[in-house]
Amino acid sequence: MNRLELSLRPFKLEDNIFVKSLLKSYEVMKFALVNRVLTDEEAETFIKDHFISKPDTYGLKVLCLQEELIGFAGLLRCRYLGSDDLELGFIIDSKHQGKGYAAEIGKILICQALSDRNRVLALVHPDNTNCRKVLSEKLKMTKDQEIITPDRGARQVYIYALK
Repeated sequence: MNRLELSLRPFKLEDNIFVKSLLKSYEVMKFALVNRVLTDEEAETFIKDHFISKPDTYGLKVLCLQEELIGFAGLLRCRYLGSDDLELGFIIDSKHQGKGYAAEIGKILICQALSDRNRVLALVHPDNTNCRKVLSEKLKMTKDQEIITPDRGARQVYIYALK
């Protein structure tokens, strides 16, 4: 894969339809966020909270393969382990899964996070074997623990930390 093919860019209002289509796809959402498709209202709130209204450098961006929208990814602030951490995340359209894009964008996000932090987290549903494999094998993240989150349920926490 040519690294120049894959990019993250800021959300534009015309991306709304694509992002909503991902948030309403069972194949995409069965292990992501709340483990189900989002309602129209939930999708609007998610987009507003994570794409449009983020005042700092963290948040989600649209993931593009050349000019084609294939998902979204980014770094979000989190406190799941009791400290101010960053969580990397990616959601990729099912027709583009299994092609190495998650690993590629994950490497970019880890580098961004470590520019001002000493670790980055990734939370994954325990049944999402493909994502767990990307995190551990491709991104060299270490499984730390399993937690129950109030909004997302059971999640395995993976950490990439500077030594």
